[in-house]
Amino acid sequence: MENGEDDETMSMVTITSAVGEWSLLTASFALFVGIYLGVLTMPITTEYAVVAGLVIWALFFLSLVILEYKAVTTVVGGLIHSAVGGLRNSAGVASTLFTPSKSKSIENQTKIYSCHL
Repeated sequence: MENGEDDETMSMVTITSAVGEWSLLTASFALFVGIYLGVLTMPITTEYAVVAGLVIWALFFLSLVILEYKAVTTVVGGLIHSAVGGLRNSAGVASTLFTPSKSKSIENQTKIYSCHL
């Protein structure tokens, strides 16, 4: 691999890692604040507030997993669609590369026809 490609790959890895860490931090902070507010607004005893906090956490975590699954399948589906389209275009180019031109095709048919006479 060339040095320029290594630098580009490393910068993409750095950007992707930073976005992932930011996503993790903001989701964790939002989860903490949501549970804290949920527990504070409960007009019930402490034991039930803890259970309510865990239920809020479970529902948040479940919705987060579902949304991330949908996002990942959308991205992966788009990548697969692009890859398949690229392969189809490459196959079309390769087939036209090995297909004789119209003048060569006519010339070959003329040779075949003249051999049979």
